[in-house]
Amino acid sequence: MEIIFGILGAVLGLAGFIISAMAYHHNKIEAVNAFYENERSLYFINARRAIHDMKEMHAEYKPEEIHHLKAQDGELLGNYVAYIILSHNQAGTLVKKRQLPLWLFETASGNTAVQFYDFLSPYIEYRRKDNNSDYGKPYEDLVNAIKKKYPKKEYIYRK
Repeated sequence: MEIIFGILGAVLGLAGFIISAMAYHHNKIEAVNAFYENERSLYFINARRAIHDMKEMHAEYKPEEIHHLKAQDGELLGNYVAYIILSHNQAGTLVKKRQLPLWLFETASGNTAVQFYDFLSPYIEYRRKDNNSDYGKPYEDLVNAIKKKYPKKEYIYRK
């Protein structure tokens, strides 16, 4: 009888391990889907467009003025900038926790993340001095991971 319970325990333990591994894989797929869903959202698209416009109109900008500037659609530019930084903070955190694969950033998403970080880094530094020393840190970590994984890639500005 002990042998039967031992075998049953081993089978149930193995089944639990397999279910756990499948759940982990499923969570990664859900994170990828959520990432792409966010990038396709109208607000993200508008935010991306507003930052592209800002890059063209205000190549040199004063970080403290971002919250007073308006995008072409009338939205405060600071709201869009904060949304882009927050979205990439979330992606950076998920990559660090191995819930979002870094290969997602091998193409256009990585190029956009790096070029926006490079352009917005004066604003991020301003916010760090102003009220939060870790502001944008997961985004910075994401950009560093992208550059480390794809070092020969040229991160150029594209409209």
